[in-house]
Amino acid sequence: MGYIKLLLQNQQQLLITACVYLGPLLNGYSLGWSSPIIIKLSDVKQSPFKNYVSDNLISFTATAIYIGQIIGPMLILNVSDTKGRKPCLVISTVITSLSYFILASATNIWTIIFGRIICGLGISMSYVLASMYIGEISSTNIRGILLNGSGVFLTFGCLLVYSVGPFVPYYAVNLLGLLIALAQLAAVHYIVPESPIFHAMQGMDKEAASTLETLNRHEDIDLVVSGAKSEKFSGSLYKELFTVRSNRRAFFITMPLAVLQQLSGIIVVTFYATSIFYMTGSSLDARIDTILIGLTQFVASTFCPLLVERSGRKMLLMISTSICSISLAVLGVFLYLSWTSNIIVDSILWLPLVSLIVYFIGLETGFGVIPTTLPGEMFSPNVRAIGTMIGYQIAMVFGLVLSAVFPLMLDDMGPHITFWIFSFVCAFTCVFTMVFVPETRGKTLFEIQEILSR
Repeated sequence: MGYIKLLLQNQQQLLITACVYLGPLLNGYSLGWSSPIIIKLSDVKQSPFKNYVSDNLISFTATAIYIGQIIGPMLILNVSDTKGRKPCLVISTVITSLSYFILASATNIWTIIFGRIICGLGISMSYVLASMYIGEISSTNIRGILLNGSGVFLTFGCLLVYSVGPFVPYYAVNLLGLLIALAQLAAVHYIVPESPIFHAMQGMDKEAASTLETLNRHEDIDLVVSGAKSEKFSGSLYKELFTVRSNRRAFFITMPLAVLQQLSGIIVVTFYATSIFYMTGSSLDARIDTILIGLTQFVASTFCPLLVERSGRKMLLMISTSICSISLAVLGVFLYLSWTSNIIVDSILWLPLVSLIVYFIGLETGFGVIPTTLPGEMFSPNVRAIGTMIGYQIAMVFGLVLSAVFPLMLDDMGPHITFWIFSFVCAFTCVFTMVFVPETRGKTLFEIQEILSR
């Protein structure tokens, strides 16, 4: 009840966060998009294509989004530091709206691939900006809740496309995405203010103070203005990122976590959720299984923002990765038994669904969200954009490679070894967190800088 009271006392921060987090909602919708759409594109009756299209090209529609995600953050790096966070949020939403218009009107595979690349541009800009922006507007005592709330919106986006996608035509799935993007554009334009830290870094002290007053952060005005001024620098952003100890430590903590998150299988399971259930021969309709997974993700993600302020980022991340590792190991055992045609398989067809439900419970209560929100806390204001961007891009490269080779891994190594590898990655992340990740709960952004400087 204490945190609910704090949120109610900071309703303006909550409203602004919800508007910004329509971006992560679209991110989840876009990542989950391929699960129902690949099935449609492979079905002559549902496909918008007039001619035959190979399975490889259809599968590439899932991974093409990564191309845009790698490029996207670079396009707004300088703009976010010179023109502001809000203009970049507007640009990202316009690009995402354009992508869904292209996807909705597509009649050939190359237009869909192009639309997915453009979609990756938009959602990557929005996702990187969301973490950075929310970290800058939030009060210290609710920053963890607001930052990790992105997982609730992301998983709701997945649930939405899982629930609607299999039961409506191809174009309707994309029109819904377009409507969400246009809603975000209106919300960002009319409701979301510029970041007070950006104003302070630009020497616009009155504007920074005015925004902080609106955010009910009266007591933080002097701290934000003086802190932002002390972070000013001259020289190269890259030099500042790697020569200043606090930024260097932040990078070598957040970047490996982002990469490990991708290598844990989080994206390929999201991309191929429906196909995985068809592969395992689940006892339920694969579409229903996928909806149950989406519902599990959404419900579990609602606990993360509250748990992260009670137990802390570090402990929650360790518990989360342990649960993910165990559940994927169990799924690997089932797949091994199935691969060897063991007679016990017919009596445990429920196990893949249960394993993945447990996996997503573990994922969404920590591992699926915390690595993407830590950059918004750990980097100093002047390199927050570039530090977040580089880590995100490196992670997306690994995600692109993994999503491209995932079908090959299933064929060459077998599904059981593939998921055991994902299990090992989760276990390794738990150890990495235990050794290297500091606790940031209850610390101001400037106190975190002091901790990382030691």
